[in-house]
Amino acid sequence: MKLRYYTLLLSLVFISALSQPVIAQEAPEPVTIGGVWSSVVTDYSLSSKWMLRNELRYRTAQFFDDKQQSLIRPSVHYTFSPGFGLSAGITFSDNAAYDASGFTVGGTEINIYEDIYLNHGEGKWSFNHRYRFEHRWITQPSGEEIYRNRFRYRVQVGYAIADLNGGKLKAIMYNEIFINLFNDFTSNGYDRDWTGLGLVAPICSGLTGTVAVQQNWVLRPTDIYERQRLLLLSLGWKIK
Repeated sequence: MKLRYYTLLLSLVFISALSQPVIAQEAPEPVTIGGVWSSVVTDYSLSSKWMLRNELRYRTAQFFDDKQQSLIRPSVHYTFSPGFGLSAGITFSDNAAYDASGFTVGGTEINIYEDIYLNHGEGKWSFNHRYRFEHRWITQPSGEEIYRNRFRYRVQVGYAIADLNGGKLKAIMYNEIFINLFNDFTSNGYDRDWTGLGLVAPICSGLTGTVAVQQNWVLRPTDIYERQRLLLLSLGWKIK
């Protein structure tokens, strides 16, 4: 069993290392910015198999100075069996025109997505995989409308450190890679990557808090990489 855990942990580190962009020597230096991403995620259980979720997320660049993005993401989840489930949802995103990094961004996005979840664990260890397909309708600041597809894969390893407030204090490490897709769902290249380390702590019955540090690599349309170093703050509320 220990070999299995070490293998999975090494795989996560390997995936994270591979997902970091390789920047040619003649390419411009990546631009580095800081930021704070905060969120509230509410789960409402309808039955042992059905669940409704809503995510409220607010993201800033240059820490709290510039709004980067706000989004609302409702979804419905169905669990087929322990460790296997599907979900589908819609995202409404407002992308602010922050210019601290020197990039022209902004506009709005509506996307519809489908998820596959695979989770397993043994003892104090937990392993979570999520595969997501997004179908994106993007409105540029100029008013131009673009349709795109994107694939996302997230893997997370958790370790229960101690009992706390009727639950488990848990350390987590995760990586998520984003791949742009053509309309026929073949790969159109690297988009971005998120890697993070954090703690998940139960606060009281049904309420958990997460604090994490995260580094993002984002490939901008100008072929310049933006490196984002973030503090993540999140509350999770489960309603039965």
